[in-house]
Amino acid sequence: MDDILFYDLSNDGHHYNYNSLIMKHVKREGRPNRVCYYTESNNPKIVRALQEEGITVHNVDLPLRKGIMSIRARTVILLRMLRYARKNDYRKIHLLFMDSNIISLFLLLPLLIGLEITGTLHWYPTRKWKEKVFYWLLNMRVIDRIVVHGDFTRDRVVRCLANVGNRRVVTIYFPSFHHSDVKNSEAGEIKRIKQKLASYKRPFFLCFGGLRYDKGIDLLLEAVARLKDEDFTVLVAGSEDYFNKADIDRIALENGITNKVFLDLKYISTEAANFYFQTCDSVVLPYRSMYSAQSGPLVEGAARKKLIVGPGHGEVGFTIEKYRLGLTFESDRPDDLARKLQTALDRLNGKDEEPDGGPNEYASKLTQEKFGDLYRKFFANDRHDREEGIA
Repeated sequence: MDDILFYDLSNDGHHYNYNSLIMKHVKREGRPNRVCYYTESNNPKIVRALQEEGITVHNVDLPLRKGIMSIRARTVILLRMLRYARKNDYRKIHLLFMDSNIISLFLLLPLLIGLEITGTLHWYPTRKWKEKVFYWLLNMRVIDRIVVHGDFTRDRVVRCLANVGNRRVVTIYFPSFHHSDVKNSEAGEIKRIKQKLASYKRPFFLCFGGLRYDKGIDLLLEAVARLKDEDFTVLVAGSEDYFNKADIDRIALENGITNKVFLDLKYISTEAANFYFQTCDSVVLPYRSMYSAQSGPLVEGAARKKLIVGPGHGEVGFTIEKYRLGLTFESDRPDDLARKLQTALDRLNGKDEEPDGGPNEYASKLTQEKFGDLYRKFFANDRHDREEGIA
């Protein structure tokens, strides 16, 4: 296997879990001569953990910024990475979060000659101009191969490619990172959560993750307001973002559902995440129609055989319906979400029989071992092998 340079500037939350798992597995099992991580991190533990695995970390210092990084800034940093790669003789580069680099790749076309660029597509491009650039880069082989997180996205990309082998688009399922048994944990954080939860009524619907606009927490609360007479609690666990605690408190108070909403609005530790996914009865994904990625909370819920309630569109809807993981609602429709929550309540309370099959098949695909091994095979399947017809 060739030397590989991995590139991602984000190491928060699941980003680092995802990235480090790939790099460690490739280094241990794939046996390339060198693995390098070009990144920005102010966490010395991250750098040290990777270096102990024999991974070179090139840690860049960037100015403090607010909000999303501009295309210009992304392009400048990508340019620096490409110069570093050439100077240090890395010819294989994997963009761990390719979504944010599509336009920058196009702007830096001359500098990509002679390099094998691969990437992981977490979000399907939702803007038409970005989508066109993405397919042009694939068709012109500027991007050699990509990884996606489900067959819905894979089939969509393959259908839009002109005269390109489908082996260049590979599905690798997002793995479960929060699957430890913490039911009897004596950790202080877990004890505090248990104490706070004691007065809330089951079933527990878990809405996990940062409160971005596209994730639709406001739509969920509007749906909950339509079910005031039912006994249940929504557990909202994740960092403030577009919506904050004041927003949630206001919406809950206006709709008379304060007693149905449990808040833990901060960065959720790994142990606490394990507890929430183990304790909940169902995972709810109130995502808006603009959401075009796979869902980490869906994966974690499915890995624990939890009932999933999510939108019917995109990779999320496809996954829920194909593997019969739960119920789908019409995106951006709180009224339909409320109906599906009612169905979920009936099922959880034993009033409605749950269909057979589904979760076991999907859950078996979500192990970290399978994830790492599929990435190892992805990198081992280089351009020369494909041109010779060896899969």
